Amino acid sequence: MFQHHPDGYIIIQDVLMPLAEFLVYEPDYTGLPIGAIGRLYDPGVRHALTNGQQATGGPLPWPDGDVYLSKVEVYRTRHPNFPAMEQAVTTFEAVQAAIAASLAVDHDLVSVSPSHV
Repeated sequence: MFQHHPDGYIIIQDVLMPLAEFLVYEPDYTGLPIGAIGRLYDPGVRHALTNGQQATGGPLPWPDGDVYLSKVEVYRTRHPNFPAMEQAVTTFEAVQAAIAASLAVDHDLVSVSPSHV
């Protein structure tokens, strides 16, 4: 799973790195579309972009995301100081909760089923 977290981190499988470091390895990464603060890509399952209040679907498949996911071992070996996450956020609901917590909002994010993402 590939995640672009609103706090400026990229999570690829279980590897967490700051966006600035990811851009050293992937300078062509275009980041998030205007208005989006987070991305969750799970190949063949979902590609969700969120603005913090609602989610929309991105392209599925997402070729760039597939490339990044295929290079997870490269990221691990080139920079072994990237911490491996104890448990990656693996559900859309968990990403919604993480985004809500990081924004300290009082309202729930719009619920989106995976079939609509």
